[in-house]
Amino acid sequence: MKGELKEYLDYCIGKYFYQLLEKYEFKLTDQKMSTIAASNTFINDTLILKIVNDRGVIETQIASICSNTYWSFDLVNALITQKEEVKSISKSNVLKRLSLSEVAKLMHSKMDTITKLFDKGNLVQTENALFEIGE
Repeated sequence: MKGELKEYLDYCIGKYFYQLLEKYEFKLTDQKMSTIAASNTFINDTLILKIVNDRGVIETQIASICSNTYWSFDLVNALITQKEEVKSISKSNVLKRLSLSEVAKLMHSKMDTITKLFDKGNLVQTENALFEIGE
């Protein structure tokens, strides 16, 4: 089972994230594996990206290098949508679960926005907004 978790994680990273990781200069900094999960952590100048295979379900999480709080890309997407539409988030937007291809597309099209949200100057405001959306 351990091998299968790692193989599937590597497959998903290769298929959906490899080009993004290279483009934005993410470096692999940590790999973990247990009997029920495997994870890879990548870091660049501003962001930490964690990709986890938890019993066959791939989760993507992001954090600032200035914080140890990881956030789901589903919440980050809801925050970006809220800022772009300049209105409050509806529950259906928050409940939308992104596929791996949608996460990769979000990262590709909104990386500048994501980087700004998680930079040191905006981090407290961003984390407060993400916590509020998550509630």
